[in-house]
Amino acid sequence: MLGFLYKDIRTNLKWLLLGIVVILFMVCFMTFAMVSGNETIMNNGLSSFMKVVLLFIEGSAFILMGTFSLNYIQSDERRKWGYYVSSIPGGKAKCIIAKYVFIFLTTAITFLICEVNNLVMKNFVKDAPDLTELLISMVCLSLIMRALELPCIFAYGTKVGSQVKGGMIVLILIVGAVYFMFGDLSWMGTEDELWEKIFAWIQGFDISRLLDTTVGKILLLGPPMYIVSCFISIKLYLKGVDRMEK
Repeated sequence: MLGFLYKDIRTNLKWLLLGIVVILFMVCFMTFAMVSGNETIMNNGLSSFMKVVLLFIEGSAFILMGTFSLNYIQSDERRKWGYYVSSIPGGKAKCIIAKYVFIFLTTAITFLICEVNNLVMKNFVKDAPDLTELLISMVCLSLIMRALELPCIFAYGTKVGSQVKGGMIVLILIVGAVYFMFGDLSWMGTEDELWEKIFAWIQGFDISRLLDTTVGKILLLGPPMYIVSCFISIKLYLKGVDRMEK
């Protein structure tokens, strides 16, 4: 498996470095630009709005790194390579596991960049928020997204896999839009009250309390779903090879 992992790192090194550079720019540079030279933030801490902006920046980093996962797999979409891997004893499983480990490592790198950025910011900003718990939840959410799309990619190719990802996003947007049009929104209160609730939730976020919520239980399914997804991809891999054009 280590041989396949080394091959994935070597063949996708340019994409990996590009992703890291872009995320470093997004997270570190944009956070520095937001905080640097602002005496109000330095002395009084981040406002609720700034906390939301910071959360949005770091959340976007996970989404961006997730889009690169298609490129990591696309480099191996060759029928001859697929048949060669399948002919090696245990080769199919080792190849898929290496892909899953590599994609997980990219998610872990994103987490580390965001976490180091937050730790550095704490040294310069008074009462800077601890976003470690939120970052862990983002990792779990990323694993759920990869667990759903990767079997589709291995079975039908990156084109269908990207369509599945797009379909999931569209479905979430449609469900949200329908709820906001026809659902009960009285719990939100006024617009000002809604923002206050969002800011209070971010400020007091504690991952230990996620266990008591439905959303938290779903997020905690991320790691086991990712492992199960790996075994499903191993079963579907040869069918995907038969659908490759080359």
